Amino acid sequence: MSLVPSTKVYYARDQECDLYRYGLYWYFLEDGLWYRARTWRGPFLHLQFTSVPRSVRNVPLNYRRHWPGPPPLGPVQGGYTRSSLRAK
Repeated sequence: MSLVPSTKVYYARDQECDLYRYGLYWYFLEDGLWYRARTWRGPFLHLQFTSVPRSVRNVPLNYRRHWPGPPPLGPVQGGYTRSSLRAK
């Protein structure tokens, strides 16, 4: 995990997915839907966008991989299987 500069948000730098840690929770974005869990292994439960902390929602573009909108800057490397993080 790496700290997003000037924030208290950590992100999974070497992963294919959008996985963040902020406070006591892990946040995961897939297909425009947010999920939250107490551990990086889940289970991740669906979360309304408005319930995602503003610090996580506002991470700079180059710390985003699959968010709607413009593509992130810089390379993205493989890692987590996104479907394995989703709540069952």
